[in-house]
Amino acid sequence: MVPRALTASLAMPASLAAVTLVLAAAPAVAERGRVLRSFPTPGTCPTGIAWDGGSLWIADHKADRLVAVDPVTGAAGRSLAAPSWRTVGLAWDGSRLWTVDGAERVAYRVDPATGASDRRFELEAGLPRGLAWAGGRLWVSDASKGGRFHEVDPEDGTTIRTIPAPSRGVAGLAIAGGVLWAADRSDDTIWAIDPGSGEVFFGMPSPGPHPIGIAAVGDDLAVADYQKDQVAVVSAAHDDRAKPWRRFDPREVSIEFSYRLRNLGPDPLRSASVFVAVPRDQPWQEVLTAPAFVPAPAAVAEDAGGQPIARFEFADVPAGSSSAVTMTLRARLWSIRWQVLPRDVGAPAAVPKDVARAYLADGDKLAIDDPRIRGAIRKIQERETDALSVARAAYRFVADRLEYEMAGGWNAAPTVLERGTGSCSEYSFSLMSLLRAAGIPARYAGSFVVRGDDASWDEDYHRWVEAYFPGIGWFPMDANKGDKPGTKERASGFGDLDNRVLVTTQSAGGTDAMAWTYNVNSRWVCAGKCKVVEDGVAEWSP
Repeated sequence: MVPRALTASLAMPASLAAVTLVLAAAPAVAERGRVLRSFPTPGTCPTGIAWDGGSLWIADHKADRLVAVDPVTGAAGRSLAAPSWRTVGLAWDGSRLWTVDGAERVAYRVDPATGASDRRFELEAGLPRGLAWAGGRLWVSDASKGGRFHEVDPEDGTTIRTIPAPSRGVAGLAIAGGVLWAADRSDDTIWAIDPGSGEVFFGMPSPGPHPIGIAAVGDDLAVADYQKDQVAVVSAAHDDRAKPWRRFDPREVSIEFSYRLRNLGPDPLRSASVFVAVPRDQPWQEVLTAPAFVPAPAAVAEDAGGQPIARFEFADVPAGSSSAVTMTLRARLWSIRWQVLPRDVGAPAAVPKDVARAYLADGDKLAIDDPRIRGAIRKIQERETDALSVARAAYRFVADRLEYEMAGGWNAAPTVLERGTGSCSEYSFSLMSLLRAAGIPARYAGSFVVRGDDASWDEDYHRWVEAYFPGIGWFPMDANKGDKPGTKERASGFGDLDNRVLVTTQSAGGTDAMAWTYNVNSRWVCAGKCKVVEDGVAEWSP
């Protein structure tokens, strides 16, 4: 993996050739967040880190020193006296170092050749921590007021604008490839953030328990850890051969899904057809035992889009009687996080024709040609140009306009967005409509959910949207889950699933077997007057 320039203005020194050779020897497939190497820091209290194109500079606030180290071996080189007594952040602007003193709330510019500081100004940040440089500006993380990032004029320290931070725990900043990377000590997470809006793309686990500084080293990130007194270099680039997601926290479960169709009469049902979606392996779930059905289905076939469906037929169901279906299985579930940036997504022309044909079509729950849908997506596409950013803006649009209310029927997307309330299904239809109107293939996923305790039951179920991105595949987007005020919480529904869901259904909607429902569907014919009641429940056992 050959490092790329951090910015157009940063000249690469000849000494970088050695780094290139070492990085080229890294594993052929380096997933984002994988630790490539680590080494101890030269001091015992690292609080900031920056890369000048040849050396890593590490601030040690106990020794009040700035130390240059080899980015491969960690061998210490030159050492400078820090310009203040409480250095908490460090950055490189292409020719000079910048430091920030957390106690004084003051930034200093330092000449690395002489150690002299030739610029000093106070910052407007209430509790300054991490420091970064990009596009001729300083960036400062601020632990006050819930956490913010300041874009700062390096002439006088004036804050040009602020954007929200994921939390108050951000202690280190770096900017590379148009992405703001933030080391969060409170969550032990490295966040990838859009510096234009502050929205979180994804989070990676920190390589240590107290990340306090971060620096871009080509395509990789060097993370300084205060507790372990070490620097770990982790991969930040997406290798096309690597999985675009990370899964963790596996759990094994047993599930029994019971469905009952009751005929309360007074007349009999002539016939009833019941359709049950059959779970299959996914990146976040492995079906350990094939689903067992009682009674045996009349047939198992694929619905549109390849979804397996078990079909059951019942005849002559008298008043006061019922027909029942049970499905049991065991599965292994993981929590999963997609780690995707806009530049990872292929061009729209790369969408397979069969995917476009099935998942860009209109439907009665979508109404993608409605002026309200077309108008909303047109405004989004005026601001955003790449597919991932358009999808995220549509996701945010739905979350901002809806409040959760499960009140019965499933209305079409324009009605739901105008009304301002909806169930998880209506959140999903609204987002699917916007995505398809934008030319992004979309479908919904339906699931059983662990409700609280490991041994629990689910009779409400849940669904969300999956968008298709070339080069990535299907990507989950749950605008209902992400309907929260904070950027970190909003990101929890964007490319993120927990190990408490078993997906049964993936559908374009309006299909022959499942129509617009999920998990189970039914059709019946009454010989006269019938009142039919349906209920289903998924029982979870650890």
